[in-house]
Amino acid sequence: MIAASDPQEYVPSGRQQASRHPGPLEHPMKKTPGEADDFLLNKLEKVSLVDTKKNEWWILHKASLNTINKSNTQENEKYEVSDKSYSNKSHYSDFLDESSSFKSSEASSVNKFGKRVSEASVSRFTNKRLSIDSEPKSESKTSCDTNKSQISHKVQTENTSFRAKINPDYLEDELYIKGHSVIWSRGLVNNADSLDNGRKTICCYTSPLPVQQALWCTFYCERPTFDNNLLNLVKSDLPNGTPVEAVCITDSHNIRVYTPKGEDYAIAIPFPISKLWSTKYGILIEKENEGFSKESLYETSATLYSLAYPLDDVCPVALNQSNNITILNNSNFKVVFTNDNPSICMIPDEKDAGDKINSAFYSATNTSNKLKSRLSIWDNLVNSNNLVTPSPVGSKPSNLGHLHQSRSYSSMATMREPSTAGPASKVFLIDDLVGQWYLCYILISRCQLSIVKIDFSSVPTINFGILTSISAKDAVPIPHLHMLAILEHNGNVTLYSGLTVVGKLHIGGTLAQHTPSPFVRRNMQFNYSPFPRRSSLLPHLKQTDPKFEEHLLSPVLPAISSIVSRNPNILQLTFQDHDPQKAVLNGLIDAIENRMTLKYSDGTFYRITLPSLACSTLVESCLICLRQVLQKDAAVVLLCRWYATRNVLGAHDVNPEQEWNMFTGTLCELLGYDDEQSSEMSKDIPVTPSSATKRQKQYSVGTEEDWNFMLNSEHTVITENLNRVLKLDCNYSSTKLEDKQTTTVNPKSVLFPYIRLVHFSLHLLYEDLKLNKLRSDDLLPLMKFLNKLSIDLGLADYNLHYWKDFPEHGILSKQPGISQSELKNVSIWPGIPEDPVNVLQHIYELLQGNNVQAYPYLANVNKVLLDSFVRELTNTSNSDDLSHSSQGVQHHKAILMDESALQQVVLLMVDMKITTRYLDTLPIGIYFLFYNALWKCRENPPSDWPADAYYLLWREDLAAQALKMEKEKQESSQELLGMYSSTQLQDVMPGIKADSEQLDGMEDIDNSLTKLRFNKDVRVNEARKMLRSSKPVPIVLTQRPDVSDHDFIEEQEKHLYGICIRTMALPVGRGMFTLRTATPVITEPLPTPPLCLTGKAPPRGTTVDLNHIDTPANMSLWPLFHNGVANGLRITPDAHNIDNTWIIFNKSKGGVDPQMEHAGFLLALGLNGHLKNLALNSTFNYLEKLHEMTSVGILLGLSAAFRGTCHPNLTKTLAIHVEALLPPTSMELDVPQNLQVAGLLGVGLVYQGTAHRHMTEVLLSEIGRPPGPEMENSIDRESYSLAAGLSLGLVTLKHGGHPAGLSDLNVPDTLHYYMVGGNKRSLTGSQKDKYKTPSFQIREGSSVNLDVTAPGATLALGLMYLGTGNKAVADWMAPPETQYLLDFVRPDFLMLRILSRSLILWNDVEPCKDWVEGQVPSTIRPYCMVKPCHSLDIDYEAMNQAYCNIVAGACFAMGLRFAGTANKDAFETLIYFCHMFTSLTAKSIAELAGKSTIETCLNVLLLSVSMVMAGTGNLEIMRLVRHLRRRVGVSNSPVVTYGSHLAIHMALGLLFLGGGRYTLSNSPASVAALICAFYPKFPTHSNDNRYHLQAFRHLYVLAVEPRLLIPKDVHLDEICYANLKVVKLNGTVINIKGPGIIPDLNTLIKVAVDDERYWPVVFQRGQNWELLMKILSTTGYIEVKQRAGCLSYIVDKFGYHSQLARTLTQSEVVPWDPSPSAIMSFTSDESIKLFCDHFLTIERSDMSPMEAKLRQMLSKITYDAVVKDKLIVILVFTSLVKAILELDSSPSTFNIWQLKLITEQVLSRCRISNLLSKEIMLALQQEVVGIFDNWEGNLKHLLQKFLLGNNFTKGVDILLLKKLAVYVTFYDFPHNSSSICKGEFLEMFVKLQSSNFSTETIKKILKSYNVHC
Repeated sequence: MIAASDPQEYVPSGRQQASRHPGPLEHPMKKTPGEADDFLLNKLEKVSLVDTKKNEWWILHKASLNTINKSNTQENEKYEVSDKSYSNKSHYSDFLDESSSFKSSEASSVNKFGKRVSEASVSRFTNKRLSIDSEPKSESKTSCDTNKSQISHKVQTENTSFRAKINPDYLEDELYIKGHSVIWSRGLVNNADSLDNGRKTICCYTSPLPVQQALWCTFYCERPTFDNNLLNLVKSDLPNGTPVEAVCITDSHNIRVYTPKGEDYAIAIPFPISKLWSTKYGILIEKENEGFSKESLYETSATLYSLAYPLDDVCPVALNQSNNITILNNSNFKVVFTNDNPSICMIPDEKDAGDKINSAFYSATNTSNKLKSRLSIWDNLVNSNNLVTPSPVGSKPSNLGHLHQSRSYSSMATMREPSTAGPASKVFLIDDLVGQWYLCYILISRCQLSIVKIDFSSVPTINFGILTSISAKDAVPIPHLHMLAILEHNGNVTLYSGLTVVGKLHIGGTLAQHTPSPFVRRNMQFNYSPFPRRSSLLPHLKQTDPKFEEHLLSPVLPAISSIVSRNPNILQLTFQDHDPQKAVLNGLIDAIENRMTLKYSDGTFYRITLPSLACSTLVESCLICLRQVLQKDAAVVLLCRWYATRNVLGAHDVNPEQEWNMFTGTLCELLGYDDEQSSEMSKDIPVTPSSATKRQKQYSVGTEEDWNFMLNSEHTVITENLNRVLKLDCNYSSTKLEDKQTTTVNPKSVLFPYIRLVHFSLHLLYEDLKLNKLRSDDLLPLMKFLNKLSIDLGLADYNLHYWKDFPEHGILSKQPGISQSELKNVSIWPGIPEDPVNVLQHIYELLQGNNVQAYPYLANVNKVLLDSFVRELTNTSNSDDLSHSSQGVQHHKAILMDESALQQVVLLMVDMKITTRYLDTLPIGIYFLFYNALWKCRENPPSDWPADAYYLLWREDLAAQALKMEKEKQESSQELLGMYSSTQLQDVMPGIKADSEQLDGMEDIDNSLTKLRFNKDVRVNEARKMLRSSKPVPIVLTQRPDVSDHDFIEEQEKHLYGICIRTMALPVGRGMFTLRTATPVITEPLPTPPLCLTGKAPPRGTTVDLNHIDTPANMSLWPLFHNGVANGLRITPDAHNIDNTWIIFNKSKGGVDPQMEHAGFLLALGLNGHLKNLALNSTFNYLEKLHEMTSVGILLGLSAAFRGTCHPNLTKTLAIHVEALLPPTSMELDVPQNLQVAGLLGVGLVYQGTAHRHMTEVLLSEIGRPPGPEMENSIDRESYSLAAGLSLGLVTLKHGGHPAGLSDLNVPDTLHYYMVGGNKRSLTGSQKDKYKTPSFQIREGSSVNLDVTAPGATLALGLMYLGTGNKAVADWMAPPETQYLLDFVRPDFLMLRILSRSLILWNDVEPCKDWVEGQVPSTIRPYCMVKPCHSLDIDYEAMNQAYCNIVAGACFAMGLRFAGTANKDAFETLIYFCHMFTSLTAKSIAELAGKSTIETCLNVLLLSVSMVMAGTGNLEIMRLVRHLRRRVGVSNSPVVTYGSHLAIHMALGLLFLGGGRYTLSNSPASVAALICAFYPKFPTHSNDNRYHLQAFRHLYVLAVEPRLLIPKDVHLDEICYANLKVVKLNGTVINIKGPGIIPDLNTLIKVAVDDERYWPVVFQRGQNWELLMKILSTTGYIEVKQRAGCLSYIVDKFGYHSQLARTLTQSEVVPWDPSPSAIMSFTSDESIKLFCDHFLTIERSDMSPMEAKLRQMLSKITYDAVVKDKLIVILVFTSLVKAILELDSSPSTFNIWQLKLITEQVLSRCRISNLLSKEIMLALQQEVVGIFDNWEGNLKHLLQKFLLGNNFTKGVDILLLKKLAVYVTFYDFPHNSSSICKGEFLEMFVKLQSSNFSTETIKKILKSYNVHC
């Protein structure tokens, strides 16, 4: 009789929620006259005469906690089976609401929905059961459905899924269905305390039509692939794609699918739905046959359809029978059962009256040749050569004999069982306790359960066994117990495991109406009662009724024929003979794990919990062990007998000790021991009525037997420990009987033939338990049982082995307890060794280098085999030896991958899932062995190891970086954008807050990174102050006495106007300063700092406006645009959710200023890549407004976002704005000039580097576009031509040396013509006829206008031949050598020519003054910047202007060449010329070249030097900027223009690019972008776009590159300083202080953290270079770990403390008695500090000599461990010291083995590491030897007996026996070696030496015989 838990009345949690639910929403319908009748008919059809209020049902489903917290990817194979529901149906009209249409979500194609992973899985395939109501469909009834249980488990051996104890944290999900509503709720069930801790509602779903069915299912979302090699893929039966958990709800014509992420789909099904079935590949849809017309739309009247994904088509299912593929259209086929893995479906064939499990299913899919927008799992499986043509629903499949490729095949097995009983009402799969699977189905008509053994070992072929039938009313699977519960006809519930009866179930505690009254029980016939009389349980009475066995203590009331109605709401207790019928148990439902629901006839439900197989870990381990080794039949008997014994009535609260005694008693009984002997092993079994054994008292006084019982009882152990603590001298002698009489056993017992195997397997478990410190308490009880078996089997060596481990409990016996005649019946396996296996001795011998056999391995018993590790460490084995050990073959592949043996060991540990947590459970000797190997690899481990390997080495810094790469591999490209969210970068890039009072757009700069990088001064705050444009500027003027107030106001406003010119130029620099420094709050618009053009006059702070003076109209439009760009550039490229909605959300609501700022904001989004998310219709909405600035932002932003992609849609958009790209007959569009210029450069960006022929041809002709026709194209022609030239340079970037298909265009020749001039050539292109009409405004001559065409052509040539070194083209750019030729070139064009020449001769640019001066022709140089001599006929002005421009051009080229490199020589050269030109501004000699020329050249030089030092925050350049920006006011206005301030503050922004996070790249594409941004022609006023469109100034963003490395302390999670070592390709070594910007990665070969205070981190090209690139492109963090004894540079700036630590850590000398304060100063580990406080900080006067010595040893070893960063030594040493201190009081062989293992490791010749010094180990060893020498006098006689094999335990003190065991273990004394220990000294010595004993052992043996050597 098996006791279940007290029943709890079960009420579905959805019922209360449904009662509060408002019900379905009625959609108002538009009534037209023609639809009035239909509307009325629809309403009438909804009227039902049947009361459906009570129609409710529910399904239960097992979930895991993982489904709440996260979505897990499908890492392991999942076996999943589900129960389906069948409920009452009513036919409704085909009214479909709006939700019937498809609802698609584009995001769902990339979302990941995790599969539920059950951690409490116990079976390979979970149980699936079907319940079909047999009542008529029109009858109103409560339909309670069964559960859907989902169990998944990892791909391991079959036995690993067996677990005796259940996971208490699993979840139960419930789908409650009633009417139109479905309620999904979840509850946490804790079986540990038998409490239901409440349920919560997850979601409520409402259907417009009554719900017919609801179920859980899993779809698979697969991304489209264009793989042509599909047929070559490995055949797989696994579904592909991302698993999507969903709830499916169906009515008569619609399926609604809801996912946990909030997506929902409505699928309208064009036929009546009968039922849905969840499968491995989606769902099956069964069509309702009633009312189905043959004239249907569908010619293929299939009866079964499939749906692989909610957005896929519904496809008919095809059947493959003997390679004949037909559509499944048999109306007699009805699905009754489906299973996910293996993928099978059970269909009863009503025509043939049998059940089938179908052999193959095909799902026909769409035959369209176009790729579907979403591929489902049906489209990615290739499993058969018999392929089906995909067919859409409603068409016949053609050519079924010659079918094409289909990826919708799933293999299924076939079973056909003749039956006339009709279809099965419930079907499920269940495994038994040994993993054998059974298919079970209930036939209602026969009232029987049919069980068929089923074999899945050779899937897809499934083999079936013999059919067995059991009479039953109902049955459910119990997955956790691997059993099934059967409801018999008499009302009993019986548990079966497979076909083996486990026992009957006792259920108590139900309500009174479900339990007979006492009066009724007394008067009823006994055969109708499940309860025996109480008197029958008394021990002196025996039950004589022969029917007792049938109703053994059953609590379940059987069915009684009479039926009397009663009121279920009133509790009735009647005590008369004619008592009405009580409710009877008529069903078992909702079985999940070990819980099921009892269903009573009155509609009441009780939930009960069945007990687990075992509670104690030891019993569980033994069960798993025996299940592994025994044959299946024997294992089933053992497990069933144990379950029935363990869970008898009254045994639910036994403790682990009692449970162990029960287990050993049961096992002994099955091994054949009689009752008395088995009871010796189970003395503490709780007494129950069935197990009480009472014996009549024979003596009235005590006996000797009572005394012996007391001596051997457990209290002696307690007394012994108490005496040791109190130091009482009380000796107890051993009085155990060592020689017993022969044991009587029954050789015919079930397990007797396996007794030797049982002993050996449990012995292996016993040895394995020694490797887990947490399970040391399990060793003694297991040893006692094994000792008994070894005595009975006559295994003397095993007896000795157990005695050594536990001398006080081990029994030595020479004679076997079982007679030899009976032992002949014991099966002997050849793999069982005669000598006992000792895991510690095995490791010890391996460390000694002995050639030993491989350690035995038993799956699921030996958790980890140390044989492989030790052999690798000692190099005692090759790969062949290793392959014989367990798992050696599969793990050795990891070993052979690396050269170093120690690294092989680490990889092997990772491969076997060994973690530091596992290592902490190992004994100290093996723990030391592992960490010895790990320590050697700690300093410089390979860079390609997984993170788990680094965690083993305590290298959390490397592990953190390895996790980044692993995460990148796991994440999809879409998810990568958001990998580094603002939470991870909050220290560097905080979120933008709009409620700041001082909003200046630079709030994010003030963070820990900038404080760490620029910590010595306030340069960041100074730069912020100089770039602030949101505050009124102070107007500090003093009113002179002769100036009136009105004049003074004008004077103030003129001064303000001069400052405003500077203020309007600040936003571009601010955009550089704040580039990519923040992430926005998605729920709020991005706040924009105002552009303030007002002033404040001190001291009163009166506001000064520009009201009284004339200012240019709209002078703030472009500055506002730049302000918007600067604001948008703050957003990081990897910010989340910058989508179309948020972009539109930021659109201005009105006003000119917000419109301009939003236009700039759009450009910024494009430059950072976010404008890709702008929808096409939104782009159109922006462009149709015809707002010039917005269109410029959109075109340039999109072009930058799609740079180099040749995006076709964007090309069309640009073509509308570029007339030359339109056909000649196209409509003339009025496109503003600025918009045309932006579109032209946009073409270049989109087609960058492609050398597109048509675009090249168009852009080439546009450089020389003439003015006209009529009034068109007459203004800002220079900027248009320049844009065309720059765009052409971008398209043909670096293609000059090898023009791809452009040779016939003569591009270089045409560009040279545009550059030097000549007669006009005939026009080309689609618009050539348009220009036949001349311009009415501009009349050009016959020559080309060089003022317009030369700049663009010159730069186009330079970019086209960038880096090619083409001398011919470079000579075109050479400056004129004579004064005569100089007159033919405009001076400012010389700057562009020198720039282009340097671009072509890119590698010849040198960072020195000589190279710059060398660009100036020798004929010009003597006359430059000297006092003019009027006697000479020299044009000094032309000479000086040429000189200035040539120098500026050369410096600009140098700035580009060394952009972002911080090259020292380049910086010094450029800063020299900056200072030179700055000094010229104040000298009269500057008039020779003109002050405007000097100013322009100075601006170019300043930008050039800032490009070189970008991101460095260089102070010298910053001082120069601060000096130059002071030039404001009326006096400076003619020279220092808006463009000058623009250039100056752009230079300042470059110095702090992105707050110091970014620098510039000098790649070809970046150089082109920088030329576009820093084109050396600056605007004269804020609206000046004549020569260069101001929007281009922001294209520098395309050249920005993150190269900042930020060291981050992995423990403190804070950024810190660390020295970085950078090695270039040429071998140059550069040391950089991190956080710092490293050089271009293309020039480097190695980057490393090379700091004495931190562990090294190395990035090597060819190894982990990708990781460095990933780090730089995301956060820039390098996790570093601080060395012991070192402090950070913030705490210990000058390294005084670290210097001391370095001296001590590198020293081999350890102080004799260091102070605790010295120890604590070297570590920040809190545990070490507490250790010092409690153990080492003790007053010396209070200590005994022993304590002082111990304290000194601990202090010394702790100091050494802390200083040299090897803290594990403290644990090892303290364990050894503790073992030595306890040798005298409580000696232990286990501790001695640890000492021997560590000694062998430290003192052996092949020592791995130096964690423990030899001196310390020798001292400890000598201490032990000294203790043993003191023992020898007392142990001498015992040692002699031990050596001779005599009885040495009788009458000996227990403590002395312990010492003897420790002594013989330490010295490896042989037992029973009388043949060796006889004779004279020499004879004994030779015999001992030939037996390979150690010298120390021989010495001690001889000494024990008083033989001195």
